[in-house]
Amino acid sequence: LIALTGAMNRIVHWFRLHRHHFGRVVTMVTIVLGIFWLHTVEIWMWATLFYFVAGVGHFEDALYFSTVTFSTVGYGDAYPVTAQGRLVAVAIMVVGVSLLGIVSATLFTLLLLPLLFPVFSEQRRIMAAEQPLV
Repeated sequence: LIALTGAMNRIVHWFRLHRHHFGRVVTMVTIVLGIFWLHTVEIWMWATLFYFVAGVGHFEDALYFSTVTFSTVGYGDAYPVTAQGRLVAVAIMVVGVSLLGIVSATLFTLLLLPLLFPVFSEQRRIMAAEQPLV
């Protein structure tokens, strides 16, 4: 996620996408698709780990369980019965909840930063004007 954010920052400045509305839209869509791709890869990695560690009969069941658990839905129709499977499930839950919060905060910041930047710029200008030169 950090590498994706850094790469998008370089791309935005390289193509000068931050100067117009269309560039911001392209940037936001690219970031959202990149985050979606990263989550998909991570869910498949958790499903593979769950398949081999917990000894689930079919990979589709492991993929379903990891998707439901990672997205914090947890229907309860599939659950691990072994101790190793429960440990993997706890790890999936912790990572899923953490990344949900991180991604939500990142997207919220990216959406609000263009709106808040003029306010911060005005405050800096006012503060600089009020400070006496020594």
